[in-house]
Amino acid sequence: MFQVEILPSILSKMMSHEPFNKLSNKLIDNDIFVKNDFGTMHLTNTGEIIFSTIFLIITILIYFVSRYIFSTFSKIYQGLKRKEKMFWDLAVVRGIFGFFGSSCCFYERFFDTELQTNIAKATTVQSSILIASCLGFFTFEVLAQITFDVMFKTFSKALHAHHFVSITGFLLTVYYDLGHYFPIWVFTLEMSTLFSCISFCLMKAKAVENLFWKINQLILIYVFHLRSVIEFTILYEIWYYWDLKKSMPFFWNFNLIFGLCLIAFVLTPYWTFRKTEQYFKKADWNDTERRKKSQ
Repeated sequence: MFQVEILPSILSKMMSHEPFNKLSNKLIDNDIFVKNDFGTMHLTNTGEIIFSTIFLIITILIYFVSRYIFSTFSKIYQGLKRKEKMFWDLAVVRGIFGFFGSSCCFYERFFDTELQTNIAKATTVQSSILIASCLGFFTFEVLAQITFDVMFKTFSKALHAHHFVSITGFLLTVYYDLGHYFPIWVFTLEMSTLFSCISFCLMKAKAVENLFWKINQLILIYVFHLRSVIEFTILYEIWYYWDLKKSMPFFWNFNLIFGLCLIAFVLTPYWTFRKTEQYFKKADWNDTERRKKSQ
């Protein structure tokens, strides 16, 4: 509560000081930021590419730092198979970025009134940085998942579908440079990744009978139900604000609506079922499916 109420005022006071005004003007002169029709700054396409690349590098670094730390200090990690180790490291990256990214997107969605002045076209400097960081994150996700599938001869249809519509949506948002409200709203769905990471790691540590794992798994299940609420809320908002939305580019609208319907009606219900089943069976469904195929 302290951060929600105090942080914006602190930032606004900081940005009003002369050094920050000079920095803002310098960034504008260097084609990193530009003022939009609403009088607020946001990243240019050049700036978005720069920030996307920075966050792609950050996610790669998190992956290798995670691998180094756990391979050095965790006997549990050392005892895992190569496939499980890579999935563990990917889960850590998703958990860290998902938690911080969705938290920032929640704040931007509910507390940044500038973004809601025109939900079809409004952008802010905060939202454009978040969009760029999400693009960098999903670029890592797509590359990492393809690498994982090639290395271990697997193919996760659900994850690839999710990654495809996500990276396409953020690429279109960066390309058209408008409509940050809905992508920011959608990325809050990644709040489930932290609890998924904890669930997987504790499962591999054979701690599924631990009370903490059970509580985390219940939270994870309820978070997936909350995802459904958010998804249908966004679909309702698209319908409610269609007079504004129909002015958006066709491919941007199509990807948003198709992606949301795919997630809301197929992927989230499927993942919710699997996480609920996991609570009672206490098994990694990837191992279970692999055993079935080998029989």
